[in-house]
Amino acid sequence: MQDRYLMVALAAALALVGCKPQATVVEISETRELTTEDTPPRLKATSAERFQGSRAAGPAGYRYETPEGWTPQPASMLRSLNFAIGPEGEGEVYLSRTRGDVGSNVNRWRKQFGMEPLSPGELAKLPRTVGLGGELALVDAAGTYAPGMGRPPQEGFALVGVIGQSPDEVVTVKMVGPEAVVQAERERFLQFVRSLQPAE
Repeated sequence: MQDRYLMVALAAALALVGCKPQATVVEISETRELTTEDTPPRLKATSAERFQGSRAAGPAGYRYETPEGWTPQPASMLRSLNFAIGPEGEGEVYLSRTRGDVGSNVNRWRKQFGMEPLSPGELAKLPRTVGLGGELALVDAAGTYAPGMGRPPQEGFALVGVIGQSPDEVVTVKMVGPEAVVQAERERFLQFVRSLQPAE
């Protein structure tokens, strides 16, 4: 009888071992280049610092006039202001606060459209507009848009964006979408940029 109990216990133990979940191996093949937006990891950082940085997302801190037809979207960690544009919301406009400098951000945008980087002399000759209480560099691009981070390239897209720099950060306002939508919204975009002011 004792042998029978021992065999039952052994069978149960083997069944439990057999039910143990197998380890899953996940191979990560996607990579991206580091940019000036990337910062070294901080040991002992709080969750807020680790996932949100030192800048809170949301529209606080700006005064602006929303153009007719633009639909406000939820803010996010990387987008302090966020809008859908176009007849079906197929384009987007968003304000981001980031690190780096004007040149590295301009050339990152150009790279997304397969364009060559601009030299410091060429960057200095970019057209300018006003907004956010200062002067901003104006950037145009069109063609196949490769946003990266696993998203597929989009043909026939365009970008209009502005970039300004303060001692602490770079502020960008970017409009991207199908070229027809971007061109139709260009003047409203520039009016929006001119209306942007830091809140007092």
